[in-house]
Amino acid sequence: MGSRIVSTGAPKTVAPDSWKELAEKEGKDKLGWMVWNDRVLLRQASKKYGKAITLPQGAQVPFNETADWYAPGGQDHWFELPLNTNDVVDEVGEFITGRLFTTRMPRALEQQDDPDATEIRTFMHKVQSNNLKHVFVLVEEEETVKGKSSNLFQFYSEQCGLQVHHKAIEDYNVPAFEVENSHIEELCIALSSGESCLVHCWGGSGRTGTVIIGALQNLGFNQPIQ
Repeated sequence: MGSRIVSTGAPKTVAPDSWKELAEKEGKDKLGWMVWNDRVLLRQASKKYGKAITLPQGAQVPFNETADWYAPGGQDHWFELPLNTNDVVDEVGEFITGRLFTTRMPRALEQQDDPDATEIRTFMHKVQSNNLKHVFVLVEEEETVKGKSSNLFQFYSEQCGLQVHHKAIEDYNVPAFEVENSHIEELCIALSSGESCLVHCWGGSGRTGTVIIGALQNLGFNQPIQ
């Protein structure tokens, strides 16, 4: 899922007395993970959940916990959920041929000089190189205006050639059963048919995670959160 291998000899070990201070600085120093108490401190996650979230040194680190996340274009990274591994076949009993990606909603498609803009050519290259067929958009239409991408749906269908699935889910709310079930059913059909899909809400985590977990359960995963 776009992870990086931690080099155990890279950063200097940090004294184990203040993970909170390290976590609070993650968006300012933009250095990504740090070694704390002889473990890898995931600073973004620790800040979000209010507790020290760590990994063993040498483990794979999510892309959004690396310094590359803060580089230009980093927050438009596509995270891939591995669906075609031997472990998945053992668990669900079949080889899922479609590929599943998540990301944030593209920003400033209409204002490419904006410092937070999603670079259109790079995005379209990802669509083509990953043979993407479907995009599941969970944001409300006013969010596309807020993100300076009010032409989002037209961009997807006309410039990217994607089949757009749009049933909005209000942010910070539990989706209606009919809406979530529709997304899950359509997503599972596409993946089982070997067609690659991209799912996103505003930031690519909350609403996106809800739909992804439901789809994985429907595909036969016993512990989709893991």
